[in-house]
Amino acid sequence: MQKVFLLFIVTAFFLINCDPVYAQSTGKIMGKVIDATLNEGIPFANVMIDGTTLGAASDADGNYVILNIPPGKYNVTASYIGTQKVTVKGVSVNVGFTTSLNIKLSPGEVTLDAVVVQGERNPLIRQDLTNPIVAITSETLDILPVDNISDVIKLQAGVVTGDDGSIHVRGGYGNEVAYTLNGLSLNDPYGNSRAVGLASNAVQEASVSTGTFSAEFGNALSGVVNYVTKEGPSDYTFSLRAYGGDYVTSRTNLFTNLDKVDALNRGRVEGTFGGPIPITESTRFFFSGIYENFKGSYYGYRLYNPSDSYLTPDNFKGSDERYGDATGAYVFNPFNKNSTGLPTGDKQYVAMDPNNTLNLQFNISQKLTPVLKLKYEIVYDKAKSKSFDRSYLFNPDGVSWDYSRGIIHTLDLTHTLNDNTFYTLKGSYATNKAGSYLYSDPNDSRY
Repeated sequence: MQKVFLLFIVTAFFLINCDPVYAQSTGKIMGKVIDATLNEGIPFANVMIDGTTLGAASDADGNYVILNIPPGKYNVTASYIGTQKVTVKGVSVNVGFTTSLNIKLSPGEVTLDAVVVQGERNPLIRQDLTNPIVAITSETLDILPVDNISDVIKLQAGVVTGDDGSIHVRGGYGNEVAYTLNGLSLNDPYGNSRAVGLASNAVQEASVSTGTFSAEFGNALSGVVNYVTKEGPSDYTFSLRAYGGDYVTSRTNLFTNLDKVDALNRGRVEGTFGGPIPITESTRFFFSGIYENFKGSYYGYRLYNPSDSYLTPDNFKGSDERYGDATGAYVFNPFNKNSTGLPTGDKQYVAMDPNNTLNLQFNISQKLTPVLKLKYEIVYDKAKSKSFDRSYLFNPDGVSWDYSRGIIHTLDLTHTLNDNTFYTLKGSYATNKAGSYLYSDPNDSRY
């Protein structure tokens, strides 16, 4: 009986934790340390990434490889006894890619200053690339005039936007795109759409794959979008940005109520904070948040209220002339006091496409040992909006609200066995809720 019970526990644990991992969340640097005079490889040279504990020693032929590097730009320093240190600045690392970096060391005194070399851009043709992938870094996100990470994805080749705002890759449906967060699925199993949104200031790199996928990807028919979030830096960083704007036009015959400026019609606040925990340098955190409130740009005229009714031929199906019929003139029905057809609205302009969003992200990482790292992350996303519907132009309050709320917890443990081998165990738990209604109570008398 004990053996059966133990087998059940092990089997259940395996089934619960065998969520598919779709994509990587790190890259690597590899190359060769070369003697500048002899043009031969230097064995056992040290190659370190500045500001981190990541590094490697070259082998007998001078070759080296640094694995499990988060995406970003780094300064790489190579050193060897009897040679002058060389620091290569601005070395780019992308998720799933190998950055080639050969470093030449010249004989010199140890006391000499390090030689600084500017890193080269990644080649236009990647030899390690078997399918079309575009890597969008955080630096690119800061430059582009877009607020939403989804808007950046829509700018890529082969990506179009549907009428409902969903992303379509190479002609596929919106629910055929696989979204991942640090290699873990973000898709809702019910409709295969993205369950949780992500703020742009939380993303270190977003990669978009629009072609034939390698074996590591699954449940994707048209495209794969992988988000890699920022982690806590070695020094404290803080940022805060707020701005507002409005839509204004003199053509009020087409766009009503847009002849006055409201600087806070679209208001947005962004903030980030990260760094080491004061108690220990081996624990780092990163927090980001975005709040946006958009009052609207398409306005309706409140001539009617949702509780009003109006007369149509369907109200007069009977043959009794006192109540009218389907073809005759409209006659007031005294037994239906609500069907007067008279408007009760206050004749005010009402926005028909407001939008309110909140996105929060937090992660904390701990170096348990020099070769063991544990990371926890949580992402919270909440939105409330309306979609413009011209049929409600004179009853704008009758447009239903769209609600969504999602949250995801992730945990990953990375163990580095040696310079050439590491493994990562990952798990996630996500919930999301979405609905569209005018009043939260389905039994509301106003329906």
